[in-house]
Amino acid sequence: MGSINFINCFILFALLFIARSLELLRNLANKQGEKLMIVITDPNYWDCDCDNNYIHKKSVTLSCPVCKMTEDECSDSRPNEIKLFYKDYKEKN
Repeated sequence: MGSINFINCFILFALLFIARSLELLRNLANKQGEKLMIVITDPNYWDCDCDNNYIHKKSVTLSCPVCKMTEDECSDSRPNEIKLFYKDYKEKN
């Protein structure tokens, strides 16, 4: 019984922490006159540091032969940019 109460308290604390963090981010963005923007990425693709041909499929390569960056050093790709490189790309909703 005690462990259930602990788990419930922990979950409640975590939810309150997340809600407060989001509230602080919104307030910060509003003070700067900007809206909080959420960037959606696809975890199956990544962007290297090249100016051209910078989107890579993780299933094909994890390092860029041109700039030598690796996928764990770089961000995931945005679906709208993936569509420019891969015409058959279907965005998952």
